[in-house]
Amino acid sequence: MAHYHLDLAVDPESGSISGTLTAEINTTAASDSFVFDLVDTLAVSGVTIDGAGVSFIHSGDILTVSAASTVTAGQSLDLAIAYSGFPVT
Repeated sequence: MAHYHLDLAVDPESGSISGTLTAEINTTAASDSFVFDLVDTLAVSGVTIDGAGVSFIHSGDILTVSAASTVTAGQSLDLAIAYSGFPVT
C-alpha cells in the first residue's frame, strides 16, 4: 500500500466500531484478487476498487477481494473497504 486512511466511528457504550479504510495500492504483480487480514468480529459491508463495487469473501480472519478484471503489475488502484463490528481487545 502506498497510502492509507482510516475513517472510524467508535461507540464506547457498546464497544463497536464502524468505518472505512481507503488505500492507494501499487501492484507488484498481475493479479485478479487481493488478500487482507481482517478479524472475523468485523463485518465487511462493501468494497470498491477505483470507485466501482467489487465482490469479496470474508472467511475467518481473511478478506479476499476480487478485482473486476486482472490487474497488471505496476498499476495503481484506489481501494475502499467499509466495515463494522467489535474489534478484538
